[in-house]
Amino acid sequence: MAASETADGVRRRRGAVIAAATLLTALTACAEDDPLHDTMSPEAVKDTSAPTTTTTVPVTTTSTTTTTTTTTTTTVPVVRTFWDNVERWRPAVTEAVFAFGGDDADVHRFLRIMQCESAGLPDAKNPNSSASGLMQHLTRYWDDRAERAGRPGADVFDPAANIWVSAWLALAAPEGGWQHWVCK
Repeated sequence: MAASETADGVRRRRGAVIAAATLLTALTACAEDDPLHDTMSPEAVKDTSAPTTTTTVPVTTTSTTTTTTTTTTTTVPVVRTFWDNVERWRPAVTEAVFAFGGDDADVHRFLRIMQCESAGLPDAKNPNSSASGLMQHLTRYWDDRAERAGRPGADVFDPAANIWVSAWLALAAPEGGWQHWVCK
């Protein structure tokens, strides 16, 4: 009977680990100001072709005579938070954000803003203003910002430059901060 109790306990714990990982992903994707909150459920962006994350969880089961520790490996599918057009910029965003002292939370916020501002399209142009590029910079400020961020002469539609200048503006510019974007 103790062996079946151990197997049942492992199954329950494995289910709990999967449920916790799914819940954590859902909570991350559904922050109040996250565009996904109103438009998509976390399941809608689950990528079954994506690699999976393997989590190893030590499980201790106690009976009246012995204590047994077993290690259970659980494979949890990766759930992407943003649309493909935005996710493709994650490496460049991470590099730029970290270069200016940001962290993982800043990367997430940057990508969330990008999704809202341009849907990850580097040639995005606001029809009602001069806002352009991935992070929708107003053209009257672009040249000065690009120069001060170390990218003089860069085109607002150059995605690498737009990401770099945006990270600089949000995290390092004296007048910087996230308030430059409507989407927060």
